[in-house]
Amino acid sequence: MLKVNRLYLLLLVALVVLSVYYSALFAGALSIDDSKMLNNLLNMDDFSLKGLFLPGGGGYYYRPLLYLTFIADKYIWGLQESFMHLENILLHLINSILVFYVACRVAAHYGHSSPAVPLVASLLFALHPLNTESVNWISGRTDLLAGTFLFLALLLLLRSLQECSYASLLFSACSFLAATLAKDTAIFWFPAALLLVYSHARKRADEGFLAELTATLRSRAAYYIVLSAVPVAYFTLRHYAFKSGDGGVSLAAKGVVAGDLGLYDKIRITLKVFGFYLKKMILPLPLNFAIMNVSNWYVIAGVAGILFSLFLLYRRSLLSALLFMSICIISPALLVPLGRMAWTPVAERYLYMPEAAFLVVSVVLAAELIKRLRIPGSIVLVTVLSLGIGSGYVSYRRNLVWQSNLALFQDCVRKSPDCIPARNELASALQNRGRYEEAKKIYLSNVVPEKDKFGIVSDINRATSMASDGDIEGGITLLKKRNYDSSQPMYDQYLRTLISLNAKLAEKIGNRDEEHRLQMENIELMKKLQAYTGDPYTYYNIGQLYLIVDDKANAAVYFQLAADRSPAKAFYKDPARKLAARLSK
Repeated sequence: MLKVNRLYLLLLVALVVLSVYYSALFAGALSIDDSKMLNNLLNMDDFSLKGLFLPGGGGYYYRPLLYLTFIADKYIWGLQESFMHLENILLHLINSILVFYVACRVAAHYGHSSPAVPLVASLLFALHPLNTESVNWISGRTDLLAGTFLFLALLLLLRSLQECSYASLLFSACSFLAATLAKDTAIFWFPAALLLVYSHARKRADEGFLAELTATLRSRAAYYIVLSAVPVAYFTLRHYAFKSGDGGVSLAAKGVVAGDLGLYDKIRITLKVFGFYLKKMILPLPLNFAIMNVSNWYVIAGVAGILFSLFLLYRRSLLSALLFMSICIISPALLVPLGRMAWTPVAERYLYMPEAAFLVVSVVLAAELIKRLRIPGSIVLVTVLSLGIGSGYVSYRRNLVWQSNLALFQDCVRKSPDCIPARNELASALQNRGRYEEAKKIYLSNVVPEKDKFGIVSDINRATSMASDGDIEGGITLLKKRNYDSSQPMYDQYLRTLISLNAKLAEKIGNRDEEHRLQMENIELMKKLQAYTGDPYTYYNIGQLYLIVDDKANAAVYFQLAADRSPAKAFYKDPARKLAARLSK
């Protein structure tokens, strides 16, 4: 009978998730990350698993399992956006079910056999407004996919500890490794997993803490060894994947130990962001995709959070280990504002995985409180329904905001008017709707601070708008003034824009010497573009430019490079070969 009831409960969870999130099926691709990712996939000729997991070059993110799902999207349903959104919804549904089973294990540990406890935890996670960002954003699948493997790893670890199953331990470690290959920050689950093992196997000793520690470590040595193998395997894979430079790790380290901020400011920012995230898990509103500023008052909450973390380590219970798990998974997000590792210093999606463990603990503690205080069932029911309906309504309304780039970035700019990237995306959305004058007004008003490395997009659009108004030289001067290099995001788009403006100026200027200078400058920019992207088609374009400046020898060299290094079915392969042969005579 219990199994039948549980099935009905899981069907209820599925119905709730699909009802709240069905509108995401009708949303398109987000202009941030989604469009570029889809374009790259459309232009990808082929792939290999070895190249995916061990590319051997440099890189920033190491998420081969995530990229594998996007590649599967290309070959299964041709990158149809509605199907990709459906995958996100189904992953969130799976995660909600996993939260249900984790809550079952935790509740049973504390003597709560009623299925109401795991059901409430699962539904609150399914409906939590913070999760709308990860579910609606196609690129936000990284949190959903990592969450699936991490929640499964937690569930298997609890099963292993409660049933002394070493097979479950091994599968838990494998699932943990898979989570790190879906999102890098999942590796921060490791210390919390160790604390969970320690808390469950804790052997009190009269001789003191050291004796307790020694006895506990001995009794669960296999767990510590198997779990410790995961970060070793992960960093080994990452090392060989990024042989020529690990941009993600180096940027994080640089943000902590170097950068423009002093020690005081680094501590202040870390504490206030930590406090803000703790508040967000409890009170998520207002929701904002472009959070740029956090009040210094959150430093107080951050300090309280640090003290609470130490208390959790002292308590060493199952619930304290799960709460510590939430804090551990939040911790890498604290590095983002120090190194400016993302376009916004703070983001709601970083709380997708931490929120699960937090809600399980909250619901189990609430069940304990209800039991001890003998709170009437009617009050409990009204409270739960109010939370569920309120969360579901907010999430549903938020999903509607994610229906279009225009609606989303209007919301962002309304809540964060000084966020240049959001203003830039709003202008692009207006332009796509044919509202050119409104878009141009925003582009031209977006003046980016000198040291803002994410200002490259705004500068590109501002320069393009200036050129469309006839000030081509002004647009070129603006782009050159920043002196962007290959460490910047969208450096390829920066080079392409500069090449395009140079070409327009060459057509307009009517001076042969100046035209020759601009074409030679474009050749050097094209070489930088080829080195950055590795695209062999750029060789063909360089050859064309050399023909324009009447340098047939170099044109032949680059046409030959295009012929030799292009894919077998590239449309320019044969023309490049023929041009190289003709020019070499």
